Amino acid sequence: MGRLRNEKTRAIVTLGRHTVLPVLKRVSARQQAVLALIQDNPSISRQALADKLGINASAVQKHLDKLKEAGAIERIGGTRGYWQVKV
Repeated sequence: MGRLRNEKTRAIVTLGRHTVLPVLKRVSARQQAVLALIQDNPSISRQALADKLGINASAVQKHLDKLKEAGAIERIGGTRGYWQVKV
């Protein structure tokens, strides 16, 4: 799906046409895929993320929680809102 290079505390990630610099090391490759999909479509739903990644919605929620905890994304506007990428 892309390229992931881990360094001591940072990672450089290329997923499709997106390059995310820098990303904290504690963000996994799957979470990077979630981040890339959110960059493509900030209003994407959890179910759409699950469908595109081939995982269930509860797993997507865990990845979203980790990304929020890492400070990589923020939800703006609740269920009818959108994701704001902060990295």
